[in-house]
Amino acid sequence: MRRVVTAAIVTLSLVVLGACSSDDAPEPSELDRASVEAGSSGSDGAAADGTSASDAGRDAAADAGPVVELSGEATYYAADGTGACGFKASPNDLNVAAMNGAQYKKSVCGQCVLVTGPKGTVKVRIVDLCPGCAQGGLDLSKQAFAAIAPLSAGRVKITWHFVGC
Repeated sequence: MRRVVTAAIVTLSLVVLGACSSDDAPEPSELDRASVEAGSSGSDGAAADGTSASDAGRDAAADAGPVVELSGEATYYAADGTGACGFKASPNDLNVAAMNGAQYKKSVCGQCVLVTGPKGTVKVRIVDLCPGCAQGGLDLSKQAFAAIAPLSAGRVKITWHFVGC
């Protein structure tokens, strides 16, 4: 029964996934995006932490269905919009972030996440990889970090989930 429910959730999630509106963003495959949102690193539906894709939840960007809330720590860096994703600098849009190495895939490039910290919430676009960030962590631009915490904090606890851009 659990496999049937999991298959139904995956199918529903793949049907309702939306693409980011960025012209520079590559179109991720729906299966890759669903796997990243669930924290999955393999094709068997098992996440890196041992939970199944159904345990982790599904589509965080869709209006229907559960939102996959992730948690970790945020730091900041001198972001300019470039990075591992290969985007050009975006000086007029510095609400950007680098995703931790455990959850980063090319398919998350250009996707947006809503980050909540001690001081507030900010929507950022994934443009880079943060190899030094622990799973669940994001390295935000200074501008984005300042929206959720004072820069003097340096590192803060956050929650985040995928949203439409």
